[in-house]
Amino acid sequence: MPLSLPKSWRPFVLVSSTLLILGTLTPTHATSPVVPTLDNEKNSHLSDEMPSEEKEATVFQPMTDRIHSLSSQALLRLTERIDTFFLRENEQEEANRTQMRLRSGLQFAEGGDVTLLQRVRLNLHLPSAERRLDFFLEQTGDYLDPESQVFNETGGGTGNFTIFTGLRYLITDNPLYSVDTQVGVRFTGGLVPFTQLRGYNRIPMGRWSLKPMEILFWRLDRGFGETSRFDLDHQLSESTLLRLRAEGTYAEVSNGYEYSSAIIYAQQLQMKKGFQLSLGLAGETRPQRRIVHYLAEYAWRQRIHRDWLFLEAIADLYFYEDRDFRPTPVFILLFEANFGHEDAPLTPTEIDESSP
Repeated sequence: MPLSLPKSWRPFVLVSSTLLILGTLTPTHATSPVVPTLDNEKNSHLSDEMPSEEKEATVFQPMTDRIHSLSSQALLRLTERIDTFFLRENEQEEANRTQMRLRSGLQFAEGGDVTLLQRVRLNLHLPSAERRLDFFLEQTGDYLDPESQVFNETGGGTGNFTIFTGLRYLITDNPLYSVDTQVGVRFTGGLVPFTQLRGYNRIPMGRWSLKPMEILFWRLDRGFGETSRFDLDHQLSESTLLRLRAEGTYAEVSNGYEYSSAIIYAQQLQMKKGFQLSLGLAGETRPQRRIVHYLAEYAWRQRIHRDWLFLEAIADLYFYEDRDFRPTPVFILLFEANFGHEDAPLTPTEIDESSP
């Protein structure tokens, strides 16, 4: 037999049912009955007195942390992708993989001077040593990357023709930080032994990222020294990076503190080509403080076959102090072939974009 209620009770029942339904849909501080205790009463009292601004901050805190984490991860991926694509010497030196890199081309300078350029680097990753030991061998010709004229893996320029070889041991390996040590020998008209200890740390800060690096080294021809380097990256878009760079080297045998700085704009286009614009300077403090040169550079790099054959064209404009800072143009055309290491498989879209 159906239960009947007096008509006077019906509005009260309707209102009570509505409030009950709304109560089940609205988040509350407790999802199950709790026996009142002194601590619960105290926490309830504090919750009631919590300002509305703090309550909103508590609600939105996970969301802001998530957005910050995603932005940081996107910036780190972009930095790694652009550095790997342009594959500057410093990035290759830090890479923990087996690879051989061949670079050959021509340099055209004012006065009709043409120079044959060549660089070969072999890096063997030894898995039997728990993936921590590398053997490297490098031969360089007349050409040096602009960013390695002041800074490189052993603190200072490599000279016009150099062969160096050695072992690199990875002490710690982490996507955000790394410490390694090297020992080897250079052949530059004689044997020049060297050793170094290097460490760097990536500090993500949303759309910004800071990468400080420190190197302590010893070379027979330079003595003890140290190199400091700072890269501050800012993500402008999904494929564009702005980098502020500062670095310097001081050694027992040197021109005082040898320093350089640069502003670099890098953009990768369709995963198979990209360009860099950079403005920089290099200086020293001994025998007197001076700017050695200013540099403006445009570099275009394109993958011409799969992910191992590249063409690179570089237009440099130097302003040397010993030439009264008059413009000195240099044009470089390079072919590069990489063997051994293969990047992650391309997606169907990337394969279509990379087709000639």
